[in-house]
Amino acid sequence: MRRLIPVIVLAAISAMASAQEPAGKLYNVGPGDAQRPKRVAATPADFAHPHNLVLSPDGRHLIVTDMSNDVVKVLDPETLKTLAVIGAGKLAGPHDTDFDSRGRILVADTGNDRVVVYEFTGIKDGQALARQVATLTDKIDWPEGVAGAADGEIYVTNVGDNSLVRIRDGKVIGRVEGGGGKSFARPHDVEVDERAGHVIVADSGNNRLVIFDRDLSVVKILTGAPYHFYEPKYLATTPAGFLWIADEYNSQIKILDPAHKPVGFIGSGEKGNKPGQLNWPEGVFVRGADVWISDTYNNRILKYRLPGS
Repeated sequence: MRRLIPVIVLAAISAMASAQEPAGKLYNVGPGDAQRPKRVAATPADFAHPHNLVLSPDGRHLIVTDMSNDVVKVLDPETLKTLAVIGAGKLAGPHDTDFDSRGRILVADTGNDRVVVYEFTGIKDGQALARQVATLTDKIDWPEGVAGAADGEIYVTNVGDNSLVRIRDGKVIGRVEGGGGKSFARPHDVEVDERAGHVIVADSGNNRLVIFDRDLSVVKILTGAPYHFYEPKYLATTPAGFLWIADEYNSQIKILDPAHKPVGFIGSGEKGNKPGQLNWPEGVFVRGADVWISDTYNNRILKYRLPGS
């Protein structure tokens, strides 16, 4: 019997989020208006709570978990046109997706308590050439985050038992339930920062990020000022070491530099669908000057381009 996706209802979230936010320029990623990213594409509102998203290694396809439609969608990363779907009739509320070291798609198939691995070779006649080649279920309990590392390891965040697991060759070789003397509370995402050798967990219910080394020892915890996280969800890192966070209930995408200093954001912090607004965004991915955002409760995907490109 399929479990229902949990929904959290909080009163007056928009007002609380605005009150928590530090002052700053709309879309700011640096000093001055010239540093504002430009929105270059948007989908219609034909998704159903899209969660995280990732660009394929060859840059040809944007992979998006369309959670409430129970599928993974394959988009053209330039136009954001949907090209095909993966997992129709087989997935249940998929939350996260990533590529592993072999170029295979990893999907956190949340409602089925598993991570599904697809060998994806492209699109033909409107169909995704995606073959399911593996399923991970050991110590997987309502997974909402998944990340593939360059050395072949896979990390999964479980909301069902509030844990992070480390997997090698299909076997769990490490597990933690929190950091800094505090248990996880709905850990949503995990991201591997290859540059720093870190594993970063969005510990959503505790409004913090927990940074581990690759052996899952705590290195650093980002919480309180100056971050003001409010249910941070999915993360993205860049080769230069910048960290991007979909800070859901602040309705912003926040950017930290390699020293984890806040340096900018996208979104005014006011929940909505007017220019400059996001509506509880959950996903973000960055490659070069391009930024893709799952504007989750506006049921759409957005694309921005950073200045200077």
